[in-house]
Parts: sequence; C-alpha cells; structure tokens
Amino acid sequence: MLIFLLLGVLGAGIFFMYQNRTKIMKFVISVDILRKISTRVFMNIPGVREKFLASTFSRSAT
Repeated sequence: MLIFLLLGVLGAGIFFMYQNRTKIMKFVISVDILRKISTRVFMNIPGVREKFLASTFSRSAT
C-alpha cells in the first residue's frame, strides 16, 4: 500500500513538472546560481558536452 502511495505522489510530481516545464525553465534561467549549476551539470554529461562543442566550433558555413 505504501508503494502505491509513493508511486502516486511521484507520478503526480512528474505530471506537475511536465505541465509547468516552461515556467520551471524560466525560473532556473532567471536565478543566477541555478543557471550556473545547471550549466555545470549538463556540461558534465559527455554526450551533451561533445555535441555542444562540435556544433559550436564546427567549420561549416551554416
């Protein structure tokens, strides 16, 4: 019974975050320290960092 309650609360939280994802992102971007922390976290993900650096420093004329 407790597992179902926890799964329900977790599901409701995920649903709330999905419904308000733009507001959450605007809030994270507007707060300086959260922006710095989120940038560090995402740049520590190897695939994200490599793709970002490849697209930023590519020599194509697009």
